[in-house]
Amino acid sequence: MMAVVRFTLLLAAVISWHMTALGEDFADLQAKVDAKASEIASLSNKLMERKQSATRFETDLARLQASTSALEQQKAQALKAMQEEFQRIIADPGLDLTSAQTAYRDAFAALQQHQKDIESKQAEIETTREEIALAQRDADKAERSLAEVRLLLDVARAERLYRELNAEGSIQISSTISCKQDETIAACMGRGAQAAKEEAKQRFNERIYVSLTETDVVAQHRDKVKLVPTVIESKITNSGFSGQGDYSVELDARMHGEPSRADACTLLGLDAARCKQPALAQQLASSATDATPTLLPEGDNTAAAVDTNYTLTVRSNLNYDEVYIDGESYGSTRLDVVLPTGEYDIEVRKPGYQSFKRRVKLDQDRIVVARLAHSG
Repeated sequence: MMAVVRFTLLLAAVISWHMTALGEDFADLQAKVDAKASEIASLSNKLMERKQSATRFETDLARLQASTSALEQQKAQALKAMQEEFQRIIADPGLDLTSAQTAYRDAFAALQQHQKDIESKQAEIETTREEIALAQRDADKAERSLAEVRLLLDVARAERLYRELNAEGSIQISSTISCKQDETIAACMGRGAQAAKEEAKQRFNERIYVSLTETDVVAQHRDKVKLVPTVIESKITNSGFSGQGDYSVELDARMHGEPSRADACTLLGLDAARCKQPALAQQLASSATDATPTLLPEGDNTAAAVDTNYTLTVRSNLNYDEVYIDGESYGSTRLDVVLPTGEYDIEVRKPGYQSFKRRVKLDQDRIVVARLAHSG
């Protein structure tokens, strides 16, 4: 069978307008997916760095703790030596105790500094662990957000494909069949007209598939869906028999795609459950120019509350200090306070020490570690 096809496909103006608007929504969703994926990569790097720091601090702490016994022994030996010198001074009042006193003072100071180093390292480890917990929470939150945006994107992709498959257009086709020997002329003409319509449907589908935004993706799943367009109207413009018993038909037809949203989902290789978001589909279908729809649980039409409060944690290397936020006292560290999003002036004070000051932008949970030094 030979067939010559001339195809013209014109989308209705309203469909074109919706597709343009939906494309803008789709681009916005794709940008959000890319941004969220980049954020997750950054958070993962931050989390890895914090874990590496924690491991390094724990190694340092183990090294410090391992040397504690030797320093304690040095202090004990210095104390014993000084006590022996004190016993000797009873018999020899002119004996110089400076060397023994200095040795004990140095051993005592070394052990005292060592204990401070251990406490400082323990504080660093605790702070780092808290930062790890916050970073992990941020990463988990970002992962959930990415999953939601990807779901929105998949719903938008399915809706876009559904509209592309719903195209309407005109097609002109020439088709030729061979009449059967036992077939009447009327039967051959009827079969020829039907064959032309079927050929028109097939060619209509092929042109639709070629024009799709995600042609390559759809091509991988075409065998799972059989799309049958509707012939709105058709007209045989010319027909006739040849001397070889062939019957030719020239047909003008106006056709319309008739997919379901489930078909669109299948053609994209998406799980059917991802397309069963009635609230999203309704928003996308009713107005493609609306803002990106909010993902809601199925059957829930209540807008989700926006979380604008975050936890600010303030720690310091001292006890009995006082924390001021925007000039108002909040007590001593450790301080955990929930505040609205915004910028805050943080100050940690203690008599005899230089105040710690920092301006913090609270757009996520944050930890501020203050290091106060003697003012003298």
